Amino acid sequence: MSPRDYSKPYHAGKKTPSEEATDAVSAVLSHAAERTEAQRKKRPRRRQGRWALPLGINLGVFAVYLLMAPPEWVIMKPIIAAPIEEQVDDMRLAMYMQAMRVDAYRAQNGVLPESLEDAGSSVPGVEYFVLGANR
Repeated sequence: MSPRDYSKPYHAGKKTPSEEATDAVSAVLSHAAERTEAQRKKRPRRRQGRWALPLGINLGVFAVYLLMAPPEWVIMKPIIAAPIEEQVDDMRLAMYMQAMRVDAYRAQNGVLPESLEDAGSSVPGVEYFVLGANR
């Protein structure tokens, strides 16, 4: 290599300035042609249908009506809790059913279950403990 080559940047080519200018202009023109072709192939925007504006206005009026004077079918009514007597009866029935499951488990396996899940599905709010030496 000659000392003259060391003074050029590593990316400098062996082209003359006129060749480099020609290549740059052709690259710009090809890019512009590609963009023009892409614009031509691009689908045109669809026009909004004639129905969109009347539908939007009607829906807006309907929404304002529901906010200002809601009809009876729009108003949510709170769910009334069951009376305490019914809740107590339901809990007694659940405890009785759980006791039947524990008895069935003991009759089948000969021992009491470790937990309510062993005897079958457990009822929320009902706890089970084995007391004494009789297992």
